[in-house]
Amino acid sequence: MLSLAFQKTPHAHDTLWDALSVDDYVKYVSRNILRPASVTAKIHPADEDSLAYSASLRAPGWKADPWLGAGTDAWWFSVDEILSIMSAYWDGDGIVRKSASHQALRYNFGLDDTKEWQLSDGVQDCFMKSGYWSDGMSRTQQCSVTFAPNDTLIAVFVNSPIASTNIPSIVERHLQANIS
Repeated sequence: MLSLAFQKTPHAHDTLWDALSVDDYVKYVSRNILRPASVTAKIHPADEDSLAYSASLRAPGWKADPWLGAGTDAWWFSVDEILSIMSAYWDGDGIVRKSASHQALRYNFGLDDTKEWQLSDGVQDCFMKSGYWSDGMSRTQQCSVTFAPNDTLIAVFVNSPIASTNIPSIVERHLQANIS
């Protein structure tokens, strides 16, 4: 039973619920997704994490507030860590069965784009997901992950805006020019 003082505190129930939910979420993700990928990630940015910059580089660097969004917005990964997670999801049975991961991607689950590419050895799928975070002062963090043909995994992180071009289109253009 909650104490009277706690019950009268505005939004105390929401704050407690949020804290407990986040704690359980972090434990679940750490145990069921990160551990099978041999990744230890953090939910708060650390000093060694990259900063976001504006296109002019006049403003100081910025670390995104991890509490602005839910789910993936709160995690901080290196490129190597993202590739390890992708590999464990695509190639292994530690996160989900390999057949389930391939089927989920083919049904576009959690993706921005799926392409069928005609290669010399037949048609293969290319699955892409991107992320974009900005603080309203032109400071931007962007990423793109791709499950490309020939079991090629790609992760690109950019910590400043790229004019009017988005990262997935750059990755796709280079893949089409170099994978056959």
